[in-house]
Amino acid sequence: MTKVLIFGASGTLGTCLIKVGLKKSYEITAAVRNVEKMEKIAIKNGIQEDIEIVKVDIMDKDQLVPIINEHDVVISALGAPVLFKESFIISKGHENIVRAMKETENNVNTFLACSSWGSGVNFEAHDGFLYKQFITRIIKQPLLDHERSENFIKTFQEDEFNDLKFMVIRPPGLSNGPSTNLEFISVNDRYSLEIDSHRISRMDVARFFYNQLKLSESPHWNHFVAISTID
Repeated sequence: MTKVLIFGASGTLGTCLIKVGLKKSYEITAAVRNVEKMEKIAIKNGIQEDIEIVKVDIMDKDQLVPIINEHDVVISALGAPVLFKESFIISKGHENIVRAMKETENNVNTFLACSSWGSGVNFEAHDGFLYKQFITRIIKQPLLDHERSENFIKTFQEDEFNDLKFMVIRPPGLSNGPSTNLEFISVNDRYSLEIDSHRISRMDVARFFYNQLKLSESPHWNHFVAISTID
C-alpha cells in the first residue's frame, strides 16, 4: 500500500485529501503542528482509526527527514495563515520539505502541492481594474508566497534535485462542495483558465491529486498545472 504523508492536514483541503486518499486505499499520515486539533477533526470525520497523526515543525528541516523517509509520496496542503500580511509559511515550508526529501535514505522524490490561480501573475501590470483591486488588496500576499514556493521548487529540481518528481496544482477559488464526477480541464504552466467556472470544490481538487498520482506518465509531472472542472 502506498504511504502518503500530508502536510497541512488539519486544514479544510488537507481533510479532503485525507478522506479521498482513504477511499482510494492509500495509507495516510497527517503531519500537523497541533495534534490535538487533528485528533478532533479525525473523530468528527470518523477516520481516527484509519490514519496516523505525527507532530511536526514545518520550519525544522532536520525533523522532517526521518518522517518523510517512511513514506512514498508527500502532499502539501499548506496555506497562508493570514490574507493581508506577508507570510513565508508556504514557501519556507515547501523548501524544507523538498530539501528533506533529497536527504532521505529511501529516495522519497514524489511531491504534490496546491497553489492557486494567479500565482506568478504580474499584478501591477494587469489591465483589469476589478481584478487588480481584488488581487492586490485581498489575496496578493498568499499569491506572492505561492510564487516564491513555485520558483524555489523549479530551481531546486533543475539545479540540485533532478530526481524530484513534482506537481503543483493551481485551482481557482475553493468551495466546500462535494466531490463530483465532472471532467477536469488542466493546462501546464498557465496562471488561470479562460472558462466560465471560477470555483472548484476542495473534494474535487483532492480527486485530481490522486488521479494524477496513479499516472506515472502524466504530462503534468514537473509542471505547475492550472485546473478546474467543466460541466
